[in-house]
Amino acid sequence: MMESIRVDLYDIADDGRPLTYTFNISSQNTFGFIFIGSITMGGIMTAIIFAYVYLSKRRSKSKQ
Repeated sequence: MMESIRVDLYDIADDGRPLTYTFNISSQNTFGFIFIGSITMGGIMTAIIFAYVYLSKRRSKSKQ
């Protein structure tokens, strides 16, 4: 599936309308896995940090 990136250049052409160019760049297929993986890893790392903080506070209260 080829997605295209549409860029509107706000420059006045001879007829007074903005110039518009379309670039056929497949960004979703190339970088989709990288973005999904980084978001997933960020969520997992956040959960690990919260669990570590929670468990360390709980352990320190039980020792007192």
